[in-house]
Amino acid sequence: MRAEDIPPALRGAFERWRNFCAQPLRDRFWGKVKIGSPDECWPYQGAPSPRGYMQFAVNGRQWRAHRIAWILERGHIPDGHFVCHKCDNPPCCNPNHLFTGTVQDNHADMMAKGRHPKGAAWKRSNLTDAIVLEIRKRYHPGKTTYEMLAREFGVSNVDVGLIVRGKIWKHLPVEERKPRVRPKGEQIGRAVLTEAIVKEIKRRLANGEKQSSIARIMLLNKHTVGHVARRRCWKHVQIIPTV
Repeated sequence: MRAEDIPPALRGAFERWRNFCAQPLRDRFWGKVKIGSPDECWPYQGAPSPRGYMQFAVNGRQWRAHRIAWILERGHIPDGHFVCHKCDNPPCCNPNHLFTGTVQDNHADMMAKGRHPKGAAWKRSNLTDAIVLEIRKRYHPGKTTYEMLAREFGVSNVDVGLIVRGKIWKHLPVEERKPRVRPKGEQIGRAVLTEAIVKEIKRRLANGEKQSSIARIMLLNKHTVGHVARRRCWKHVQIIPTV
């Protein structure tokens, strides 16, 4: 494009742009960076992308400014690597604040610095902090099941379990629950034996009586006596065998 083809009102801007593009790449780039001390951030003075990263044009293609800074001062970027910020400041182009790493390295750095979105801040989350706290408050073993809460709040049973146990939404407090005490013996509503009967069964077994004989004498099912003998139930009841 010739200068004569540019409207007179735009010729000054055109000349400045042409002179800028005629400069060496290094001079063009660092001329748009506010360089400070080696420990300070060096912000790029240009147009940001929607995510806050600065853009720099090279041969008609837009590059992120901090990548250009790394290439100019450190050289090649390894394949599959990103140029990441130690300072977590996207406009910064100070090579001392940059490092290269894989996706996993970048994610680990984000997690270590606590920059990862939590809870409702995660864009795909369909829950809120208030709902998660309500789920944890409402869950009671034996009364309220995972299935009931999942149906009410529109999530899966697995998600409810992870929320209740604090495996996800870890930044919210988890109510410390007392370990569930399982009922034993006569505490079980369907129990057909009593502790006194079980002690008598075990006493007779210890004295060498056969299970079938015990069942006939005590008017019990032989399978019930067998379960007691094999300690499949009433394990907590102990006796001292008589001599």
